Amino acid sequence: MQSIAITFFPHATTLDNEAGISTGAVEVDLSPLGKQQVLTLKDVLHNQSFDAVFSSTLSRAKETAEGALGDRYKIIVDQRLQEINIGDFTKKNDAFTHPLAVQHIETPFPHGESWRDVENRVRSFLNTISSTHAGKRIAIFGHQGTQLALEVITKNISWEEALKNDWRNTRSFQYGWEYSFTIVSE
Repeated sequence: MQSIAITFFPHATTLDNEAGISTGAVEVDLSPLGKQQVLTLKDVLHNQSFDAVFSSTLSRAKETAEGALGDRYKIIVDQRLQEINIGDFTKKNDAFTHPLAVQHIETPFPHGESWRDVENRVRSFLNTISSTHAGKRIAIFGHQGTQLALEVITKNISWEEALKNDWRNTRSFQYGWEYSFTIVSE
């Protein structure tokens, strides 16, 4: 069996992140801190190499990817890597808090989608690229939903566990998380 080595990078800090607002699947600008984080990430990644770099279509992820690696790689955007659509909770305070989030594993947020919907999108993305990226190392720039779906898919854990152990709960940020997606041949 072959696999794809994935390094996941969350988008840099946004104005909404700083204000404690849950943005969901709409646009928001990077904050001044976020723009500095992009420059720092570029320095951190200067010796790392990838076979391909993918990003969500949302500007905060694209800007992070472009700033960090755009001078060395073509950034490939894919809508399936977008943040979860939190519907009526968009632009509200702390829509991603654990008690609320677990209620929407299978049940979509009102006028939005569920965490399982995000998992299905990310799984579709991985299955699509598996034939062209088997045995390769890729970078993905995305969002909380993107990363939690990678946790569920690659570590075979429950959504409850992924949401409970999310690094955002403890603010234990790092520059990149490593995952491996095993390609199942049919």
